[in-house]
Parts: sequence; C-alpha cells; structure tokens
Amino acid sequence: MPRRISNAVHRYFDFDKSAKFSACKECGNKMKGNHASNLLNHLRLKHETKYQEVLAINENTSRVDKLKPNKNRKDEEKEKKRERLLQCCVKLIAIHGRPFSLLEDNAFKEIKALICADFVEEANCKKIKTLIAEKANTIKEKIVTEVAQTLISVKMDSATCMDRQFVGINIQYIKNSKIVVRNLAIKEIFCSQTSENLKCTLLEVLADFRIDLYNIYSLTTDNGANYLKISKLLNEEINNDNETGTENDGDEDEDELVYHSDDYAYSLEHFNATFLNDNEQERMVEIRQIACAAHTLQLCIKDVLKNDYETLIEKCRNVVRILRRPLMKLKIKLEKFKKPILDCTTRWFSTYYMLERLKELKTFCDSCNDICEIISENEWIKINHIIISLEPSKEATVRLQAEQLTVGDFFSIWTICKAKTEKINLPLAQDVVVSMTRREKNLLEGKAFLLGIFLDPRLKLILSEDERQTAKCYIRGVHQQMLEVEKRAQAITREEEQAATSNSLLSPGCSRDLTSLSNISSDSFQSDLQSLEDILSLTQRVRAPLDTISLDLDYYLSEYLAAPRLAVTESSIEYWSLKSHRLAKLALIALAAPITQVTVERLFSVLKFILTPSRNRLLDETLKNIILIKSNKDLLE
Repeated sequence: MPRRISNAVHRYFDFDKSAKFSACKECGNKMKGNHASNLLNHLRLKHETKYQEVLAINENTSRVDKLKPNKNRKDEEKEKKRERLLQCCVKLIAIHGRPFSLLEDNAFKEIKALICADFVEEANCKKIKTLIAEKANTIKEKIVTEVAQTLISVKMDSATCMDRQFVGINIQYIKNSKIVVRNLAIKEIFCSQTSENLKCTLLEVLADFRIDLYNIYSLTTDNGANYLKISKLLNEEINNDNETGTENDGDEDEDELVYHSDDYAYSLEHFNATFLNDNEQERMVEIRQIACAAHTLQLCIKDVLKNDYETLIEKCRNVVRILRRPLMKLKIKLEKFKKPILDCTTRWFSTYYMLERLKELKTFCDSCNDICEIISENEWIKINHIIISLEPSKEATVRLQAEQLTVGDFFSIWTICKAKTEKINLPLAQDVVVSMTRREKNLLEGKAFLLGIFLDPRLKLILSEDERQTAKCYIRGVHQQMLEVEKRAQAITREEEQAATSNSLLSPGCSRDLTSLSNISSDSFQSDLQSLEDILSLTQRVRAPLDTISLDLDYYLSEYLAAPRLAVTESSIEYWSLKSHRLAKLALIALAAPITQVTVERLFSVLKFILTPSRNRLLDETLKNIILIKSNKDLLE
C-alpha cells in the first residue's frame, strides 16, 4: 500500500504519473518526479509567499498529528486484550466468588504475563474494586430507568450469615410478557428487627434506587408480626405525605391556582378531589400486604403436627441422631442404604424428608435393639400415615419454588393440593384440609391476593358475587394509584422542560424582544373572549379524557367478566399482554405481585456464596456492589 501524501506542497503542483513530472500551478514550470524537497525548493526560490503558506500548513498539521493517538493494529489488539482481561477479573471476583487476594498471587501474575508482558501490573485489587463499583452503579442506573413511572411489587426477608444479620430486598414487575425480578440490596442491620427498623431499612434502599412509595403496589413478607406491620407503617407515611401536600396546596391563593390551571396534572388532582369522597381519596395510594404463600402452607402443616404428632417426630429425630453416629453411618453405607436426614425444625418439608428416609431405613432399624426400644410398631404405622397425608403438600411446596409464579398459579397449586389431601382417608389428612380451608379465607381477604384471582381469566369464576364486587372496588383504587404515578411523572417532565426553557431564554443567542408584547391588541372584549376560550379548552381537555378513562375501565371490566374462562393450561400474563387498554395494564400490575419469597431466599444463597470465611472482611460498599452485580448479572455489559 503506497504511503499517503501529507505534505501541503503537493497542492501547488500537478503530477503527471505517465510522464513522471510535476507542473507548478503558479508559473507552469515542469520538474522531474514528485519529491517534496524539490517542490519546496522551487517555491522558496520562485514563489516566497506560497512557500511560507506551505510551511504554516505543515506546522499546524504536525501539531494535530501529535495530539492524535498513534495506534497501529497491534496496539489496538493489545488494548482489546487489556479490556477483556479487566472484564474477566471483574467476573472472577463479583460473579464467580473468588477473593481479591487472588489478583495479587504470583501465579496469577504469571498468567497475566503469558497474555502480555505489560499486563503484570494490570488488574490489581485497587483497579478491580473501582471497576466493580462502576459496573454496580451502571446496573443501578439501568434498574432506576426500568422501574421509572411503573407500579412495582416489593419483597423482603431477613437471614443470618457469618453471625451477621441481613435484610434482603428485591422488586418484581412484568416486562415483555415475563415476570422480571431485580435484586436491590442485601443490607446488614445492626439493631433489632422491629417493624420500625425494618421500615427504615426498606425506605433507605428504595431511596437509593429513587423509588417512591407511590410506585409500590404490594409488599410480600413472611407471616411474622414485625413484617406484617411494615405495610401499615408505609401507608401511614403516604397518608402523612398527602396531608402535608394538602396543607401546602391550601396556602396558595387564587391567582396562583389560576396560573396553574392549564396544567393537566393539577386538573387531574382537582378532578379527583371533586369526584371522590374523602375516604376514597385517603386510600387512593396504598401498599397492599401479601403474606408468603409457601410460609402459609407451612403454617397449615405446623397447625396439625404440633399437637398429636410432636412427641413422635421428636422420637424420630433422636433415632436419626443415633443413625448418624460414625459407626452407624459406616454400617448403613456397607448395607447400601441412603444416609439418614436430620430435619430443620423451621422447615416442615425437611421433617417430611426425614420421616421418608427413616421409613426407608426401617429394615436396618429393626436390626438395632436400641432403636426398637425408642419407636414401637404402632408408631411406625403413624409415621407412614404422616408421610401419606403430607405427600400432596410436599409436592405443592416443590412447585411453589418457581420464580414465574402468579397469584393464580399459586391458587391452582393450592386447590390441587387440597383436593388431593381431601381424598386421603386419614385423620391427619382431614385436619390438613380444615387448616387449609381456614387459612384460605384469610388469603382471600388480602386485597392484592383477591385482585390476582379476579384478574386471572382462568380462575375468575371461583369468586363469589360479593368477592367480585369487592375486587372491582380494589381495581378502582389501583387505577387511582396508577393515575397518581402518571401525574407525578408528568410533573417531573414538566419541571425539566421548564428548566430547559428558562435556560434557553437566558442564553445570549435566544434573547427575545420584550417590546413586541406591546403590539397585542388592547381591545378588552377580545381579551375576555380569549379568556373564555382558554377556560372551555381546559374543561374539554381535562374532563373528556378522564370521563373516557372511567367509562373505558367499566366497559372493559364488563367485557372481561362476560368473556369465557381461559383454559388452565394457558398463560394469564400472555392473555393480558396481547391487550393494550387500561384494564390490561392494571391486570399486569396485579399479576406481577409475588406470592412467595423464593427469590429473596435465593438472594441469601448468593450472600452465602460471597460472604465466606475467606472473604468475611469485605467492606460494606464492596459487598453491596458485588451482590448487586452477582444477583443482576443479566444487566452486566
């Protein structure tokens, strides 16, 4: 490839490639070849002015070239390798759970030297910590953008790791016909887990992601009293905020209200105040409490086991402890039996697995005199009855571990479990059915739960007429909350536009001739007519859309209830995703409400993977960044 000609002297000559001579454009003199030095000599001797121009142009060009990075192909490949190395080191630490000390190991430095000798000092601890912080901030901004102007559902739970207390928080919503889960934080707490302290922790995390309480549709927690009280405290925060806003609005005089009267958001607020009674207006925005469904099923089983079977289960635990002794474990292994399982008292299904494994070991237990003295033959029969009675509940618990689970999906699993258990002709099974029926009533009293069933086209027919009417009232409340979120979003957009407009008006290139305002007609009658036109336009712009929205909601509700039931094999999310009206948007909000805390518990598994004995001295900020990247790795570039 020929060298690119960069000397400006060639602009003043015409080069004939066939004859191989250059002709001066000024005097027509011809010279052999196209060498820049010969051409410059000609300009210096014959055309001094042109010669000085060429020197000036060449000098400026050389300065620009010095400022440009002079990178060849090898340098570009080396830079790509360097960036790739840094990205892999970030994944090594944040996703694969390796300690930062690995980056300073001599063996790792030798590996870097194999890639490139200059990379030995690259990817050190300080640089990778900085990159992890940058990646975490990028992921946080992506989450903030995703959830802006959206009603979302929140889940939270607590756990202990390395003798430290943590609270896990994530959010859930529907996007592109899929339930999306975003993990916000695992925050360490240094105080007792009272409802007030948990509320403050939740508010701190939400503020970090710029999520307003008005944007929260529901809160899913376990059945603990401290967690169930959080939503009540949050609703009090919202009510206090509304009362403060009402007092501030009352301080404005009439002139200010008229000035804002062309504002759609203000008109919407005025419309709500006019057409809603005081009680409805107070509940316009509300965070709905959802008790974890898996925990509710666990409580049903505990209700029936804690009385008549508690002593028997404790005997089984003692037997398992004997079987787990070293000598016993060796005998069990030699006879090719499976290892006995010791349950976790807070997880009923682990008790089920313990009893099931113990039943498999009955032959081995019969050969041990010590065990025969602990469990009689009648008690072995009772153990078998427990296993049979709890088999449907165990299957339901496994199915409840799915992430893409709506309220309707849970209720289907719940109903199947209850129907299967009811067919088992044993006293324990019937007690389970009674307990499930009692707790089912409590579930349907929850607003978010009832809405999730009502707006599931597969299950809407199971509700009574009273429950349907109640659900309709709840839908209007969610609709008002959605309008409130839209109003706030419009207010933010309007403020940004006003700020941009004021900046443009103050800029020198955009000044306006204020004297032109004096050209407005002074005819007072024409001015009054224009004022009337503005008022009528405002009325048409505010009332017509809001009336249309209300009528549309009623129309689509009637249409939905009259439509045939959707088959249980179909997806309720896909059903509503194909529609674009407001009821469909409300339905997707209700269906996105998490019915279990499975994803939060998996978040704690991430914590246990990261916070190990070899990594228990991570700074809080570093731990937060690593967890954010690890638990939202699909957002990592």
